[in-house]
Amino acid sequence: AHGTAILSAFGHLVLGWLWLDIALAAARTRADPAVTDGKFWACRYFFDHEMPLIAGWLAPLATGSSVSVDAPRHAL
Repeated sequence: AHGTAILSAFGHLVLGWLWLDIALAAARTRADPAVTDGKFWACRYFFDHEMPLIAGWLAPLATGSSVSVDAPRHAL
């Protein structure tokens, strides 16, 4: 019943993990500082603006909402 929300949350979690990995890899290399800074700030943006969406997508699961299951089929 909450498949779309779960998949969206999991996808964002994976993307956050990838951005963190990219930022850490950039910090370990001796690349152009502008490139390293760009990757760091992109990672920070994702964590500040995109990762909080996960809580909203998973909130109906945490509260035990059954609206999507209980709604009659003709109403959908």
